[in-house]
Amino acid sequence: MTQAARTARTSDGNRVGFVSEEFLKGPTAPDHPILLQPRPGTAGRSSGPVSTDGSEPVISVVVAAHLRPDFIVGAVESVLRSGLNPDQLDIVVTKGYRSPEQEKVLANLGARVYHDYDVGVGLQLWRALPLTRAPLVAFLDDDDQFEPSRLDHVVRIFDDRPDIGFYRNRVKLVDLDNKPVPLALYEPLELDSLLDRTGPLDRLSVSDPSSFRLLRKCHPWFNMSSMAVRRTLWTGPFGPLLATAHHAPDVRLYLIALLSGTGIYMDDQRLTRYRTSSPNWTAQAARAADDLDSVTTTARLAQEYAPSPWPSEFWIRVRDAEKRALWSEFLSELEKGRPRVEVLSAFMEYLDFLLRHPRAMYPEPSRAFYAAVLATYLTVPSLGNAILTRASTMASINRTRRRTGSIGPPSLK
Repeated sequence: MTQAARTARTSDGNRVGFVSEEFLKGPTAPDHPILLQPRPGTAGRSSGPVSTDGSEPVISVVVAAHLRPDFIVGAVESVLRSGLNPDQLDIVVTKGYRSPEQEKVLANLGARVYHDYDVGVGLQLWRALPLTRAPLVAFLDDDDQFEPSRLDHVVRIFDDRPDIGFYRNRVKLVDLDNKPVPLALYEPLELDSLLDRTGPLDRLSVSDPSSFRLLRKCHPWFNMSSMAVRRTLWTGPFGPLLATAHHAPDVRLYLIALLSGTGIYMDDQRLTRYRTSSPNWTAQAARAADDLDSVTTTARLAQEYAPSPWPSEFWIRVRDAEKRALWSEFLSELEKGRPRVEVLSAFMEYLDFLLRHPRAMYPEPSRAFYAAVLATYLTVPSLGNAILTRASTMASINRTRRRTGSIGPPSLK
């Protein structure tokens, strides 16, 4: 690490992390993101009330378009339908691909479009944040959408509670056609069942011991599209930690909020549409491995800088990420039609993990189903592959988040 590296520090001068200039540039990115539709006055306010007289936007939305052009226009349209007037909105789209016709449509919708070719999601978001203009910043993945009135609701929350710096609402699962997925099919943590009993929770922070018990049941680290922050959160000393989250930036942003000591608001309303689809398991396995690496780094940062007992919750996230990585690797081997001994070896690694971490064995019907597919594959490979192909398109079996360029069912060899 060179002397030119940037250092994040606490108020007492302690170092909390390095972000090198080389890393900020990224291995495949241009020297600076390329501005396509400039708008004057890109410098945002660092403090002050959220509400304005209309001369400045009240909230910026960073829409991250990675490698998928399919849903980005619908995502931006959902921002415009989310309860605020267009002049109250500042929409920044950061894209990892070029599409002139699509960019004209986005510009007509009022979005400023930038190109950033780095595959690190956290770094892409970090470079987009200085382009925002409002005192609040929300995030939206290109295949998610906001519910109508979401942003109006979020702005009012921040207006009414000046101590709040980090906000998260619950999600509503939808399929590729934007149709709701039944609640019964949600993963246990995605239900956030505590909020059904308590309603919204506010004034939570790392300094309050009771907050730890509440937040660990609310899934606060999940899904950037359901998060919003004050600008001061990322301009503060811990903000640069987002740049080193190549994957799983939602977990890192939550850690930044905790380290910053800001107030946290957990909303009980489902205001973000979170899209699910059939994964390509080979690509999914690669992503799961990347997520595991990023979440592990976040846990180490929490171990070093967050007070007890907060680091323990991040190590639980590492356990969950390892479980997903092992499971995805097994399905990838099954999908690719690898020799049966290799498929069985991958499944045994997953089973060994469960035996070492019995708390990770919460009931999941899809796991039992795929175990049955494995048994079929080991006896009749062609039939096992046929069942997997069919099952990968069924929401009742598959609940895996799509985060790759592929939107169709897996192509089995």
